[in-house]
Amino acid sequence: MLGILFALCAAVGFGATAFFARLSVQHMRPTTGVIVSLVVGVICTSVFVLAIDGAEALSLTWTQLALLLLAGFASFVGGRLLNFVAVSKIGVARSSPVVGASPLFAVTLAILLLGETPNPTVAVGTISIITGVVVVLSK
Repeated sequence: MLGILFALCAAVGFGATAFFARLSVQHMRPTTGVIVSLVVGVICTSVFVLAIDGAEALSLTWTQLALLLLAGFASFVGGRLLNFVAVSKIGVARSSPVVGASPLFAVTLAILLLGETPNPTVAVGTISIITGVVVVLSK
């Protein structure tokens, strides 16, 4: 249950990010907004992580570090930068549902590379996401 609460809080955070990104990119390039948000994010997250799990954060193996570097690249270059550009071009209302299709890619990678097995609930959710993206993009 705690995991679901964290996931909902993450959704609120991502939604707020799109909203504030839209406000900021009206007055600057998306790349400038991304670098400012990244600097703030690194500082705030570093303080939080080091206070909560400092010992573990400082004792990562090379494999863990490499995987986290890949996650950071995917998230910040493939996610945040392109999200800010999309928000600046088509707005929050159209870009957020499309960005919200990320579970399609996460589920696909989990099935193909991690051997996870989807259940009927995941299948229904996936179909719902695809339908939502099609509806948003058909405008």
